[in-house]
Amino acid sequence: MPLVLDLHRVLEHDGLEIAVTGMLIVFAVLALVSGFIALLPRALARLEAVLPAPHDAHAPRPPSAAAGDEVELLAAVAFCLHLEIERGRREH
Repeated sequence: MPLVLDLHRVLEHDGLEIAVTGMLIVFAVLALVSGFIALLPRALARLEAVLPAPHDAHAPRPPSAAAGDEVELLAAVAFCLHLEIERGRREH
């Protein structure tokens, strides 16, 4: 049976109404999602007063007295790596 694409068949079997209904449903859902996204910052601002943000365990710590020693050690290691890389380039 050959495939016949005819506008008459679409209109005869309520195809246009079904297509328009589907587009309206999709539009309504997208409008609801967009409205929810737009209201989300306000809702979260109100919830923040009730539910404060948890303490961040991974927040950076203030520098200690030993931080200077750590920087010097890292500089020494970086210098040694630089010398080794340069030595390897000269040998090849």
